[in-house]
Amino acid sequence: MLKVGDTVEMFDGSYAFGVKNGGYDTLWRCSERGPFTVIVVGLKTTINAKQRMCDRSPATANILIGDNDGGFWFVPSRFARKLNKHTITFDNGDAIEISDESYRALRNQLS
Repeated sequence: MLKVGDTVEMFDGSYAFGVKNGGYDTLWRCSERGPFTVIVVGLKTTINAKQRMCDRSPATANILIGDNDGGFWFVPSRFARKLNKHTITFDNGDAIEISDESYRALRNQLS
């Protein structure tokens, strides 16, 4: 279950709509996969065919995400995948966060 502050990526943007650059917009081909930040959970915003300009059945957007570039998107959470982050701390105390994908690649290199 997603919560406010989680970082996610989208794997299907066909049901996403929102505001970008001061106007209504969509994520049709999901060219913006992320990362996005979850802003609100527990919504019940209906996305109808007219909003999406296609003939598919209505869906319910239950989260609001931000694209960290001024855009806000209403999306069904079933099309969002949480990005796990890992922290690596160096001997001098400096720490960096890396994505789950980078963590797995590093782990494979070191094993």
